[in-house]
Amino acid sequence: MGDPVGMIVNRLNQLGIPLESFSNDITAPKDQKLTKIEFIWKKDPGGPVNVFRSFLNLINLNYHFAADTILGSRLHPNDVCFREVNSFDSLHVLVNSKWGGQVHIDTVSPVRGRDENGFADYDLGKLLEHWAADVQNHPELILPSSRNGLSFGVRL
Repeated sequence: MGDPVGMIVNRLNQLGIPLESFSNDITAPKDQKLTKIEFIWKKDPGGPVNVFRSFLNLINLNYHFAADTILGSRLHPNDVCFREVNSFDSLHVLVNSKWGGQVHIDTVSPVRGRDENGFADYDLGKLLEHWAADVQNHPELILPSSRNGLSFGVRL
């Protein structure tokens, strides 16, 4: 898997999100299935909410990211979530005002674009693929079909 911190921080930097400007404490959990990092907001005289607001302002204006809709953030009810707009894999950024957040790489990007309000425009087929591969951790459930599409199921 390599160094998750370096890999994700570098990718965020390339996309215009300098995470190290917002956090001095970026770590990778030891036992993980996803390529994931966690971070704590930098100390600020106004508290973590000031750093959180600055981060939100930056990522909201960045066209490489789209805010998750209510549907897309159902699994993360206490966080504000953003997804990288990408055709293959994508960064999934989860932040909260209290302590910081996490970033992980989804192996299948469920987002096909960003709407005029900055929210994710989901590809329903990719959403199903993402659910099987990343949420349920069963990528074998999605198989290429003979008709240039995908089949959902298990081959016996």
